[in-house]
Amino acid sequence: MEEIRDFPRSAFPRPLAALDPDREKAVLALCAHFSRSRKGTGPALHSLIRRFLSEERAGEAGLLASMQDCFGRSFTQRHLDFCLRRADEWRGRGIRVAEVVSPHTGGEACRPSVLFFKGDLRLDIPWLCVFNSRKPRIVSPRAEWLEALRHFLNSARAGNFLLAASEGTLTYDMTAAHALRAGIALVLVLPYPISGKNPGATVPADGPHRAVLSCLPAANACSKPQRLVCRDRLLARLSSIHLVLELRSRGNLQSVLAESGSEPVLRFVFDPREKKPSNAGNRRLLDIPSGHTRKFSLPARIMTRVPDAAPSRTRSRATAPVPIRWRDYLFHYTRACPGHWPGQRYAEYLLDLLDDLPLCGHSAADTLARILSEKIVRAGSGLVRGREGVVSFSAHPPPDFRSLRQWNRSLGRWTVEPYGVAISKKRLRALGAKPAVYGPDETYGRLPGDEKYRFQLVSGAGPSWKHEREWRLRGDLDLGLIGAENGFAFVPGERDREEILRVCGGGFPVVVFEEMPRPDE
Repeated sequence: MEEIRDFPRSAFPRPLAALDPDREKAVLALCAHFSRSRKGTGPALHSLIRRFLSEERAGEAGLLASMQDCFGRSFTQRHLDFCLRRADEWRGRGIRVAEVVSPHTGGEACRPSVLFFKGDLRLDIPWLCVFNSRKPRIVSPRAEWLEALRHFLNSARAGNFLLAASEGTLTYDMTAAHALRAGIALVLVLPYPISGKNPGATVPADGPHRAVLSCLPAANACSKPQRLVCRDRLLARLSSIHLVLELRSRGNLQSVLAESGSEPVLRFVFDPREKKPSNAGNRRLLDIPSGHTRKFSLPARIMTRVPDAAPSRTRSRATAPVPIRWRDYLFHYTRACPGHWPGQRYAEYLLDLLDDLPLCGHSAADTLARILSEKIVRAGSGLVRGREGVVSFSAHPPPDFRSLRQWNRSLGRWTVEPYGVAISKKRLRALGAKPAVYGPDETYGRLPGDEKYRFQLVSGAGPSWKHEREWRLRGDLDLGLIGAENGFAFVPGERDREEILRVCGGGFPVVVFEEMPRPDE
């Protein structure tokens, strides 16, 4: 990445130029009427703006004439006064207009002549964007693309470039979170209008060192899929430096970057050690002739790190457990946690992954380690009628967990994994745990108010969960109330046990169940 510093700054073209105040106000007035009428799409709006800017009509009379050319003679002075007031309102909220120096011509869906922004765009330094195809919901800390991103961000100097990103996808969010923490100049290309508010926003859109930019001024004029593709096109066009981590072959992002193959001044494409469908587009991008494309690999010291390993199925003599009366216990199985932990901010999760902190992968084993560290099993309400938080247990012991295990495609995880805690049934009863009540909707109505948390729907139209033999405990479970004599954690392999004890210490017994006797029933 030394080439970024060595490349003359004058060689990086400026993609945008601020409009003068009069033309800016005129464009905003045009957008005000367009958004009020809610007719047409984003491309239709930008076609009007191109036509509008090509005319040389000065003053308010000239502006009225231009608006009448665009919208017909029914557009009156009263309409113009409204649009000018709206334009002043937007400008008062910090919204500005920049002209695209050389509009992208790769597709009719994204050919803006102007863009709308708030904050300092920092056109004096090159913009760098990290491109990465969409990832699974569970992110491995040892993924090659993540190692490559860590290596780049750790070696890059703040001040040499501005980071361009967006919101709503893992890599864009991770790049933005890093920039905010490190004080690096940041611009977010928003996939929604700049004057609106995105209820799912993941990164603060204002404050020091950051700016936001959009091709839409107000109401959404395009479908979400179209806006996301246009967002990627804008990032590819506006950024002078591309860092490409992984591209799926023939995916939207690979097509967008192939379109702009001759435009960026510098493009770094990661050459992964393991070739697979998720990075097959990298090779296609490298095959496009360009004098400014660079292939890069991970340094040897990173490539020799131990990758994720399958759980060990061996057990040392020192940790061989005594026979367990499985029928005396109930079992809470842990699952992987896509995204941030309950109670954790999303930005903290992203930075934990970048910093490669313990438990950052949020696997089922990480979930168990977190439970043992906090000594709390947190209640959840996602599948409970009435939304009361409960901790769920199964009467099925760990050696039989495969009878419960199914792949949930919508959640991208197994319904059950071989990690969890076993608690004495007698102790759980004393704390208020009771078996789930299975039945049709009528059963729920017959349950007393303080027993409704136990209800689990069983109907002919949906799946039956009776095989789980579930018990439920209202509220969180404090492991400090259990004691080592009434419970233990279980894992499928000795390596899992050693890792969990390393992270959590020895406050709660951890046993390997793979070679334990079958249930003694």
